[in-house]
Amino acid sequence: MDREKIDCYPWVNPTEEQKLMFDRLSYEEQLEMLRSEITKGRESGVCDRSLSEILSNVKARDLDKKFDQSEKDVLDSFDLKKSTRPNRKS
Repeated sequence: MDREKIDCYPWVNPTEEQKLMFDRLSYEEQLEMLRSEITKGRESGVCDRSLSEILSNVKARDLDKKFDQSEKDVLDSFDLKKSTRPNRKS
């Protein structure tokens, strides 16, 4: 039975070359590559940067990349400087 290709990539922001390379792999090879990357992530430990710092770095690195509006909206929704957490009284 032929399976469909996996519609995600083992990289956060894959290049066109990475996308092409991954898309050429068989389903089983794609699955193995994804499993390998998930395992690496689980074993990598805790990051010393906050989510806000990581997203700021992504925005700075990709400043020249042309995001479509939905991608900009997603990145902006993670702006942690704007707290949506309710104030708690002690």
